[in-house]
This record gives sequence, C-alpha cells and structure tokens, in this order.
Amino acid sequence: MSARVVTAAALIMASVFIVRLALVPAVMAIAGKEIWYHPKWYGRLIPDPDIEGEKLEGHLDQSSHDKQLVGTNV
Repeated sequence: MSARVVTAAALIMASVFIVRLALVPAVMAIAGKEIWYHPKWYGRLIPDPDIEGEKLEGHLDQSSHDKQLVGTNV
C-alpha cells in the first residue's frame, strides 16, 4: 500500500468519526423535538406501524368493555 492510500483511509475514518459520532448527535441535541417534525400531509401518506401495540390494546380494552355492557341488564 502506498502512503497516499493509508492517508486517504485515515482521513476518511476521521471524517466519519467526527461527522457521525460528534456532529450529528450534537445537532440532534440542539434541535430537540423539532428534528422529528413531519408535516400533516406526510403523516397521511405513510402508514402508522404501531410498533408498541398501543392501538391494539386500546381496541381490545374497548371491545371487552362493550361485551361487559351487552351482558348487563340496564
């Protein structure tokens, strides 16, 4: 390997370290919650994956509540 290749590799690694491990988290910390902002029209176009299952739990709680109301004499 020539000295230029080693120098280029070292510069690339330093650049990656500085940008990805220092600057990006710093900018994210400064921006705060604004960094996660999406316009409403964008939210209508993409699906909501509901990874934690909160909507499913709410739906199951509502359906069990409805079944309890049907079983009672009001």
